[in-house]
Amino acid sequence: MRSRPPSLVAPCLLVVAVAARAQSGAADALREAASEGNRAAVERLLAAGVDVDATTASGGTALMYAAYGNHAELVTALLAAGADPDRGDRFGDPAIHWASYGGAGAAVDALLAGGADPTIVTHHGDALAIAMRRGFQEIVESLVEHTGTDTGHSPLHDAARRGDVPAVEQALARGDAIDAGNRIGYTPLMEACREGRELVVRRLLEAGADPAHPGNDLGMGMTALHLAADADRPEIARLLLDRGLPVDAGNAQGTTPLAWALGEGSAATALVLLDAGADPAIEDENGFSALDAAEYLEDAALRRRLLDAAGADEAEPGASAR
Repeated sequence: MRSRPPSLVAPCLLVVAVAARAQSGAADALREAASEGNRAAVERLLAAGVDVDATTASGGTALMYAAYGNHAELVTALLAAGADPDRGDRFGDPAIHWASYGGAGAAVDALLAGGADPTIVTHHGDALAIAMRRGFQEIVESLVEHTGTDTGHSPLHDAARRGDVPAVEQALARGDAIDAGNRIGYTPLMEACREGRELVVRRLLEAGADPAHPGNDLGMGMTALHLAADADRPEIARLLLDRGLPVDAGNAQGTTPLAWALGEGSAATALVLLDAGADPAIEDENGFSALDAAEYLEDAALRRRLLDAAGADEAEPGASAR
């Protein structure tokens, strides 16, 4: 087949490149408006022809950003404009996962009312698993009511989450299984660690709770130390480390507690983990390490500690990922 003349190729490529940039810019403008809950700006962009499901570089849509920001009215408006409630981002996570992760209860309800499927499962779990992992009880209750799914919580799980020491003692006295996992494999100790219930954590450890117990696949294989890192509970992290829990034990994807702490902005717990010898260069299955978070840290002292621990240059925070 005859090749297209070079004089025509360049203009065509230029047109494609300009169109791609315009599409990307429109998606970013829509994302910004949706993140801010700016319904008027969103409606102007849609009226100008921007695709309601236009994606950013991360695969995020306006609906996802509106859901994460708990802008429930905007979520409803985007769904009415034809947004796909079950479209996934680059990890496959739909808007209801974003809302569950962000604790956006009103957005979860709006998505459910708009037909979103809460049973979609990615490597982050389903919407209920995400809400359970993050400890957003109101969202958990809403999703349980909608789906009829059993959380698998025992009275000991509930008492531990609330920090109710007398109820914990009663549950232990009647023989409740101390390391029983709920739907996502989390034990009462893990629930207490995430919520920062130090007295309950101490009591469960004294009673023989296993601090190394991992969650199941729906719980991403997280350990109690990951949950302490997620919620920035430095004192809980120290308690677990004092019990001999390995500081660099990864979850199901190989993500270390330190990398998880930095990804969630848990600076105080990150420092505890670094003091305990955490290795910031360990990569998970996606090639991400704690070191890769260094360039995004606003805390200069923490960034310096992180780079020093890895023996990395200030100019090369992402060296471990290359």
